[in-house]
Amino acid sequence: MRPFDANGTFLSAADAGDKLRFVAVRGAGVTVFSSILGLAVQIIATVVLARILTPGDFGVVAMVTTFSLLLMNFGLNGFTEAVLQREVIDHALASNLFWINLGIGSFLTIGFAAKDTLSNIMAGFLIFWDKPFHTDDWVTLGANYGKVTEITMRTTRLRTWNNTLVIIPNETIINPGARESFHERTHAC
Repeated sequence: MRPFDANGTFLSAADAGDKLRFVAVRGAGVTVFSSILGLAVQIIATVVLARILTPGDFGVVAMVTTFSLLLMNFGLNGFTEAVLQREVIDHALASNLFWINLGIGSFLTIGFAAKDTLSNIMAGFLIFWDKPFHTDDWVTLGANYGKVTEITMRTTRLRTWNNTLVIIPNETIINPGARESFHERTHAC
């Protein structure tokens, strides 16, 4: 049973005839089976991760999984109800909804994958705006003491007293936990 005819118009349940009962029972069976299979995979994955990861890492995985499931439901919120209330569903509408969901999902995936880079760039803007230190200043950033040689959008470069170049991500500098470590600021004589 195909959901669309040759013209791209959605076939309603009235067009299905006697096959409707068979299709409904088969669909319900597949849904129940896939739900049970999904639950089994989740339980096995949780047990395996609990054995492999440290308790701290397992907590992070649990938080990320919860947030990821929330984002996965984003595609279901609203679109399903809008489609169910439509009188006519054609192939163009189904195609548009597919591409909208794919685009939003891709945007969120790329956004989360680029989180560190984006946070370093935002921290770079804050450093350029606040100017807590300048090039040629001697500063302590975290465990590193040295002369600031370059401040870029993503990193800050220090040259230590023994001529070692240290590259520090800007997010590390702006992070509130690291903030106490660069209050010492002296100028080179």
